[in-house]
Parts: sequence; C-alpha cells; structure tokens
Amino acid sequence: MSWSVTSRRTNRASSGEPPGPPPGPAQDVRAGVLHLLDRLDDTPALVSDAKYDVLAWNPLAAALLTDFSVLPPGERNLIWRYFTDPRARDRHDPDGAWRFARESVADLRAAAARYPDDPGIRRLVDRLLAGSAEFAELWSGHDVTVRRSARKRINHPAVGWLELDCETLHVPEGDQWIVLYTAAPGSPSYEALRLLKVVGTRTLLRVGSTPVVADKLERYRSKRDASRTPEPVPAAPPSSEDGNAFVIQEHHARSLHWDLRLERDGVLVSWAVPKGLPADPDTNHLAVHTEDHPMEYLTFHGEIPKGEYGGGTMTIWDTGTYETEKWSDREVKFVLRGERASGRFVLFRTRGQNWMIHRMDARARDPFPPPEPMLPTERAKPPKDVSAYAFEFAWGGRRLLVPIEGGRTTAAREHPWLRGLAESFGSRTAMLDGEVATLGGAEILVFYDLLYDDGRSLVDEPYRERRAALEALDLAGARWQTAPSWPGEAGPVRQAAREQGLPGIVAKRLDSAYEPGPSKSWLFIPS
Repeated sequence: MSWSVTSRRTNRASSGEPPGPPPGPAQDVRAGVLHLLDRLDDTPALVSDAKYDVLAWNPLAAALLTDFSVLPPGERNLIWRYFTDPRARDRHDPDGAWRFARESVADLRAAAARYPDDPGIRRLVDRLLAGSAEFAELWSGHDVTVRRSARKRINHPAVGWLELDCETLHVPEGDQWIVLYTAAPGSPSYEALRLLKVVGTRTLLRVGSTPVVADKLERYRSKRDASRTPEPVPAAPPSSEDGNAFVIQEHHARSLHWDLRLERDGVLVSWAVPKGLPADPDTNHLAVHTEDHPMEYLTFHGEIPKGEYGGGTMTIWDTGTYETEKWSDREVKFVLRGERASGRFVLFRTRGQNWMIHRMDARARDPFPPPEPMLPTERAKPPKDVSAYAFEFAWGGRRLLVPIEGGRTTAAREHPWLRGLAESFGSRTAMLDGEVATLGGAEILVFYDLLYDDGRSLVDEPYRERRAALEALDLAGARWQTAPSWPGEAGPVRQAAREQGLPGIVAKRLDSAYEPGPSKSWLFIPS
C-alpha cells in the first residue's frame, strides 16, 4: 500500500498513534520577526529555515552578503551557494570556510532527520550530492549538529575583511533562525558596516584603496544598443542627487503593461505592472522589479524597434511627484501626486522574485457589477408606445459579458481573439454586454450594452445613456462590432429580422436601468 504524507498522519490520528513528524520547515516568517529585521537598520540580519533557505533579510544583510532579491528562490540557500558558487566560498577565510562547510552539512542532516517527508530537503541534498564532491564526502560522515554562534571573518569585495560576531537565535515556532552579524563599536569592521549601510546593495569598486559606488546604470546599458534604440542611453554614470519625480509609462511590448518609475539616488527605480496600479484596496497587482533607468526616461516616449529589449510602443501615462514614507529592500511605501494617479501605495516583495503593489487608500472607482446578464421577456407583439423603446436584432447567439481591466479580459480564456480588443482599451476599465453570433460563416461578438466604463458603473443609468456611451467607444474590428439600434422603429426592424432569418427583435425601454435576470423592460418579439 502507498500512503501520502497526509494519509499517514490521518491514519495515525484515527488509530490513536502519536502524530508523525511535521512535513517540512515553515516558509512564512512571523510579522514580529519581520518588524525586528526592519528595526535592526545598523545590524546585518537575516532569517533562514532549518535547511538554510534565506526567507527574509534586511538591507544591510543584502549589502554584506549578497542581494538575495535578484537570485531565483532555489538559489537563496546558504549551503547551496557555498558549495556551488566560488564567489560565496571566497567570502570566508580558510578556517571559517572549513568550519561552515562541516557544521552546515551536519546541521542539514539533523534537519533531514527532523523532516523525513520534506521534498525540499531531499531535493537540496540530491542536487548537492550531484554537484559537489566535497559535500558528498561530508554528507557521508553522518555528523549531526545544530547551529551555534561563532566569530566570522567575511571578505567583502569592496570594504575588505570584516571581523564579525555571528549570533544565531532560534525561533521554535516554524523552526527558523535569526542570524545577526555585529562588530565591536569603533573597530574597522564597525566602520565598514557603516559604509555598507550608506551604499546598500549598489556595487562598490576600489579606486586605489578607496571604495566608490559603481555605475548604477550598468545593467540598463548592458541590455541596450544606443545605435539601435531611441531610448536614452547616457554615457556618463548618474549623479547621486535625489529627487521625488515619478513617471508611469504605458508599454505595448510583447504584452501590455505599465512601467512605474520612482526617482531615487539619481536613477529611476522601476517596476513593470502588468495590470496597472490597483484602484481597489481589496485587489493587489503583480509588480516585476526591473533594472534602474536613467533620469532622461522621465520624458521618454516613442517606438522601441521590434527585436530590441522592450520592443514596442511606449507612451507617458502620467507623471508627477511622490512622497516616500518607507523604503527598504522588501517594502516601499509612497504617495503619488499625479494628474491621473494619486494616493498611497505600497510595493512589497513576495517569497519569490516578484513584488506586489497594494493601494492603501479607499477605493478609487466603482466596483464592477455582478456578471449576470439582463434577459428579455418574450412577447408576441411589439409594445404600443414604440417611441419609448429602441429596437434591435435578436442575434440567436451565445450571451457573453466581457469585463476589461488592465488591458486584459477573462473572456479571452475561452475566446483568445478578444485579447486584441482588451489591449486596445489600455488602462480604461469596462464591462461590455453582447453575444457571440455566427455571421457570414464566422463568429462575431456583437455588443449592445455597456455596464461599466472608465471606473464608473452604468447599471443605474437609463439605456439611452448606456447606449450612447457604448457607441462612443466605436468598437469595430474583424471579430467584434457594435450592434445597430433603431429607436421607435419596431415594424421595419422586425421585417428586416424576418428577411435575414433572425429569430426576432428585442425592444429595450430607453429609460430602463440594467436589471440582472429576466426583465419586462426588455421584450423579445419573435420574427
């Protein structure tokens, strides 16, 4: 018989046996521990789990060890980095390297004994056995130990050797460890940490014996050829001047997104936001941290050639100033003051490489109406007061509501050809009502109502106003179009429907609100 971990536990519990070992070390870090990391702004500090995965860190730990945020999650493991990355090994002196190798492998074996069912530990051990003969030799020794505090010598590429006390504090809930690196006050290592606190994760180079900040636009330049793109590619390194400008650019690249750029330390720190800024605090949007951009990008717009990095059309969606409330490696809180974008937002890093953006203010738009269509009531003859109605064809197709947000629509899951329609809306939000009908042998989406437009719900507006707003969108494409409508024209429209073999017409009261479900304000009249 083959049992899963869950079924083994269930069977143990039902049979009265003591519960088995937990499946694996916890990955979520308690909020209180994260707050502690933030407050330790002059002490490098990180949190790791039982298998040495780095789960959280403060800016000074990133400056001292490495910028973990740019590493894939699978490589944010201290043991993996030591045994597979020569640069990580070179950060230790020979005695410290041997001590870390021996103790970390023994500690990992202890973790494997505590969590025999954890696939993450098994995967890490298998990768290390395959990739490092040194690890394999140490692993075969079957030593088991736990972490302990120690004095370490760490070689930083810019500030040189640091003599640090490494203290490890166990958090029993979740089996996690807080690792702190401290230096004696007034020592050269203490002064080196103060320098690292100022420059953060920016690359430092040595000019003679003096460490200097490297070019923050090096990664930006490496992705662009100034002779092939109209983008600004300044030759000189940026200044360290600080300002408070921001720009949001609508970028029709391989997929539509919005680039949020905040001025900081002489560059524009940038995030690509696929769905744009969230207008509702109940919904967070993905934000992908990209390379820093030059200040000249504040006013850049144009066509980046296809085949070049970021190829596509870029326009300025909004620009203005912002106020920083908090800026750390894991969280950026700010207030935007632009013409189209305003309010308090926070960017926060997730467990992976990406970030999310959250609106901290109240909702900036109406909520979307429920996706339930208004249905006509059947009637044998047209209404007598025809002037109170608009008359349209009944297409005999399949009803479809199309919500559009951030240039995307969930309706494209079933009808991929709607992606072009959604992208044409840009940042404009909408909910369209129509039906997919077969016309001339092809599927065409025929729209005849607009429930939501640019952040405003229209369901309580009279049909004549919803219809005018729909026509103002001028929806016309190879696979979609706006249905014609004739106020007060019952007889001719019914005759045309009969001649074209359509099932009938729909009479819609011009003063009617949009009522989900069957409604007497809409009447289906057979041909």
